[in-house]
Amino acid sequence: MSLITDLLSKVKKQEPRRDIPPILKDEVLQSNTERRTRRRLIVVLFFTLVFVAAGFGVMYIVESKRGTSLLVSSPTTGTPPVQSIPKLTAPTPSPQADAGTSTSSSGDIKIREHAVTPERKRDTLKPVREKKAIRKYAQSKKAGAGGHADSERTSGGMTRQDKDMNLYMARTYEVQKNYQQALLHYKKVLAMEPNNYVLMNNIASMLIHLDSCEVAIGHAQKALNIRTSYVPSLINIGIGYGCLGKHSESESYFQKALAAEPANHHAQLNLGFLYEKQGAFDNANQCFRRLAEGENIQGYLGLARIAEKQKKIDDAVRFYRMALSMENINPHTANMVNERLVQLTK
Repeated sequence: MSLITDLLSKVKKQEPRRDIPPILKDEVLQSNTERRTRRRLIVVLFFTLVFVAAGFGVMYIVESKRGTSLLVSSPTTGTPPVQSIPKLTAPTPSPQADAGTSTSSSGDIKIREHAVTPERKRDTLKPVREKKAIRKYAQSKKAGAGGHADSERTSGGMTRQDKDMNLYMARTYEVQKNYQQALLHYKKVLAMEPNNYVLMNNIASMLIHLDSCEVAIGHAQKALNIRTSYVPSLINIGIGYGCLGKHSESESYFQKALAAEPANHHAQLNLGFLYEKQGAFDNANQCFRRLAEGENIQGYLGLARIAEKQKKIDDAVRFYRMALSMENINPHTANMVNERLVQLTK
């Protein structure tokens, strides 16, 4: 029995469990941690590449859609309606310009000289200009109350600040295309300076916008009586006669303006419009080509219109594309050109 007992006791006894060495355990844990980190990085990189690829795909689709709008297809039979000739009247200068005046070293406000130009759509001036002018005017009135500026009065009995305020307001209303209000403010300043030929011409410009061409011619002529061969007034008289249907008189004044300033784009452009309206396409083309050579977008547009009227569709498309490639083209003109290209290349 003792032998069996000894054997059983030996079988029941188990070897003591050995613990994993700490160094080996740390290495295993560190290896597992690094493996999990690598897996996370791979997943993050994969999704990043997917998003980047998707972004490039969207950009490619958008750009390809833009490019297809100018693709040329073979023209169909018949000619689409030609763009109408712009009027010999025009909008105000761009809103990037100042309020129509500049300040001299003595602090006086100088009046901007301008002639009416052919019609193009421009952005309107933001109301903030008018508010700044009113604020400046209020500050000048306070200074006058202190016994400074109000002592300086013009021949019309108004202060210099009143004159400046009216000039600011006239220019602001002009850029906003409120020509009636601009006219009233210009007339107030003219009452202070009755011999100011620049103001007379600006009034003529406003009257042309208001379709009072005969009265406009009278004011522009008064400016010429004071300063002979004043080009803006010559142009405005030409526009006035053109609006009245007196084409020979209109052409004569445009030619006088070009004789005084051969590179004047306003005179060249209005003369081109006049010839185009009369159907003198060869003469109109000469005017528009000179403008195009001077990088004036209206030159390309004029050449394109005439090419359409002469059924020269390929030439019209080429000129419209040249106009569209110009950096200074505004959104309104760009939309019009794209519409013409769509019509011509159907």
